[in-house]
Amino acid sequence: MGLAAIKTWALQGVLATLLVVFVLGIFGWLKFKRDERIVTGFLKRSGIETGRIPATTQAISSATKLSEERIGKVCSKSTLIRRSRREKGSWKLS
Repeated sequence: MGLAAIKTWALQGVLATLLVVFVLGIFGWLKFKRDERIVTGFLKRSGIETGRIPATTQAISSATKLSEERIGKVCSKSTLIRRSRREKGSWKLS
């Protein structure tokens, strides 16, 4: 196998790796946006009924069937949701 063939294989390997990273990144982003939409929808619905009282991580998890860990990650990362200053572990819309 010549040097040119090795360079071609190496380049193909790098490109394949970059493609996999890109595709996994897109899937992760889509999952985040789906979960963000679910959580913001719950907060919008509960805000109308409760006068915009923040919802706890447990309440959001119970209503949306997303894990508490996932709720924490989504709410911390989202620009649409913010942590309640008054109630620890509670979230509200920005």
